[in-house]
Formats: sequence, structure tokens, C-alpha cells
Amino acid sequence: MKFTMEQFDDYSPDSYGFFSLKNNHEKCRVRFLYESLNDVDGRSCHKVALKGGGFRYVDCLRTYDEPADTCPFCVSDVTDDRKLISRIWVPILKVDKDEMCLWERGKSFWQKQLYPLMVEKGQPFCGNVFTIERNGEPGDINTTYDITFEGFDDTVLDDFEEIPTADNVVLTKSYDEMTKFLKTRTFDDEKSQAGSDRRNSVAGDAPEFPTRSRRGVRPNTLEE
Repeated sequence: MKFTMEQFDDYSPDSYGFFSLKNNHEKCRVRFLYESLNDVDGRSCHKVALKGGGFRYVDCLRTYDEPADTCPFCVSDVTDDRKLISRIWVPILKVDKDEMCLWERGKSFWQKQLYPLMVEKGQPFCGNVFTIERNGEPGDINTTYDITFEGFDDTVLDDFEEIPTADNVVLTKSYDEMTKFLKTRTFDDEKSQAGSDRRNSVAGDAPEFPTRSRRGVRPNTLEE
């Protein structure tokens, strides 16, 4: 279930996320591939375990004010299935590698970092280059990220051929497909299982996410 940023409070927040910075104080220069606040949306989903190992995120079928039985996962006998997870998958360009990826983030990141930055810097937000620095050793659950402004140019989203989306990270399934899954722990389509162990691919080496086509090609115009 997609929701706007104004509805974030209405969904169960969670701050769990992945990024490619694995070591303490590791850095990466990036562009956040949004032009305005209207480009940001969230996903309310379930993280379900697969029969063969791994997991997948699946869109919840109900809005926050609908009854639980609108979604089979919300009334599953398995506690982990019922948990609602609210996320944003932030499209990012790694400037120095000219690679696109997604950064899985939660409510805290939106409220304390991304939203204030977008308000401060204005439009087009993707015209800004930032350095993200990890603060935390590998495995530290209290890891934080500093985001430092590096510079601005006239880059807009239409300068990019395509923008990655979360549509392959978060599966969209029907009521009947969810009900069947609860019995079999598999989905019929092989593709949904092939990527089931993609735990770190959101921040990995440019996985093949679905993309939104753009008109032009002009990334990385900010000089170092």
C-alpha cells in the first residue's frame, strides 16, 4: 500500500535500513533522485519468510483505517507476517561511480534528515550533491549517517535516462495470492523467489530494479 509523506504517522514506522557503506566513517557522494517533496512516497508492507529461505517484502492490501482482515498477512497465524513495516526506498545516484541504487529508510530518516534537507535546499533537490558518512562499526545497530552538502548545479530528473523504483523490492500480490502463500510459503512466479535473498542488494552493486524512464541524459554535471 503506497502512502504519502503526510500519512507516515498513520502507518507503523520502523527505522531499519540498508546502505552500501559497510565500515565506520566510510563515505559516498550521492544525489537523491527527487526534485520535490511530491516525488517521495512510502510503502506499507509485510516482510514474509519464504519456504526455501530468505524473505520478500509484500505490499499490505489495506490502508491504516481499514479492518485487519482486508489483508491476509495482517491476520496471519504467524506473528512475523502480521507486522507492518513502513519504508521509503530512496533512489540514489552514486556520483563517483555513476551508479544508481535504492536506500531503504524509515520514518526517523525522513523526519530528521531527508525532509529537513529537502525543505532547506528547495527544488530541484537532485541538483544537490551530498556526502553520506557512516558512523558505526559493522553490525552496530546504532549506526547513524551524516549527510553533508557538497554543492549544487542545474541538474533535474529529466537529465537521467531512468530512475530506480521499489516495485521489484516490494511485491504487489492479490488477496488470493497472499492466502495461497500462507499455505505454501512460495509465490507462483519464479522471479519473486529468485531475488528472495537480496538482503543487501538495495545498497549493492547497482541491482536491476524497475525504473522510471526519463527524457534526457545529463548526470554528474557537478565538478569535483
